[in-house]
Amino acid sequence: MTTTFLKRGLMQLGLVLSVIMVHGQFPGGPYLGQPVPGNTPEIFAPGLLPEFISDITFSPDGKECFSSRWSIGFSSVLMTTKEEGGTWPEFDTAFFSIEMDQCPHLTPDGNRLYFASYKPVPPSPFYDRHLWYTDKTGTGWSEPVMMDSPIKEHFVVKASAASNGNLYLAIADDNDPGIYISRFVNGNYLEPEKLSDSINYLNRPLNPHIAADEGYIVFDVGETPDPLSQRDLAISYRKTDGTWTKAVLFDSTINTSQDEYSRFVTRDNQFLFFGRNSDSYWVDISGLITGSSESPLSMNSPQLFQNVPNPSMGSTSIRYLLTKSGKVNLTVYNSLGKEIAVLVNGSVTAGYHQVTFNSGDHPAGVYEYVLKTQNSVCIRKMICIK
Repeated sequence: MTTTFLKRGLMQLGLVLSVIMVHGQFPGGPYLGQPVPGNTPEIFAPGLLPEFISDITFSPDGKECFSSRWSIGFSSVLMTTKEEGGTWPEFDTAFFSIEMDQCPHLTPDGNRLYFASYKPVPPSPFYDRHLWYTDKTGTGWSEPVMMDSPIKEHFVVKASAASNGNLYLAIADDNDPGIYISRFVNGNYLEPEKLSDSINYLNRPLNPHIAADEGYIVFDVGETPDPLSQRDLAISYRKTDGTWTKAVLFDSTINTSQDEYSRFVTRDNQFLFFGRNSDSYWVDISGLITGSSESPLSMNSPQLFQNVPNPSMGSTSIRYLLTKSGKVNLTVYNSLGKEIAVLVNGSVTAGYHQVTFNSGDHPAGVYEYVLKTQNSVCIRKMICIK
């Protein structure tokens, strides 16, 4: 089994062979007490995080944090901090962590922490990557436990858990990464199943974050099939029938010419944490994640509203709002991700607009309509019936 992709991942972090810790405390409040961002990504806690931090994750209330920190020789250790008495203490090494741990992920209830580790598993003296977990106790966290079969037989890069216990895994057996699901059934995890080509059609997908209700999944992918390619972030939504929409890349607000890689979405579905080169960023993506508000989430953010009527047996109206003039594309896709109709493609003035889609010309099912502007992508679903 080769690990070229992992070595490339380390290089992407822009590491050097020293670690300088930042001293001082964070103010009180969720997410290290930092002022929340808007729809434009901002560096998270600039100048305050320990250097070479990656893979950040927070508890549901935003008041406990785990991350991994890289150091000399490309080793890594799990770091943690928790708000106490209105302030956050400095990050410190988790008591259970050794310099072989990385990719922490807190479950939606905040009571279990998954992480990957190369620590040897007795009686074997050899280093091999496995998925581990530790559970919250009344006084802190339990001693770590390695995941048993059938997960331990796989090279798990990162895990993300849904509220029902299902694990979404980045697995890279034989250096062929993909996104899998291991279903939690009757208290046991089943053999991981690779998700459909709606997600895994992209280049070398890794680092999934699953929504608590499995409504969406965020992950990162290579810009090209080359294992050394830079990476971008993508998102897919789960349909009512349990299948997935064709994953789409985030727009240029998040994906740039630099390396972007997935980390975490807060449990209120509001903030996306991601890496850009060696920096940690966060951004408000509540409009893209939920798509449920009928009023603008930001005066700088285009809005796409639910079609009316929905479900539709014939023509249906779609409204959208532009806060400034610009080029717009509004396209309808079927459940296979095939383009069905282009409703708008060209320059449009600022303000509210409405177009009509004749759903009666197409088979019954769930469709997506996607509004793309220069700096945003908005997605909604519609139901067509006969």
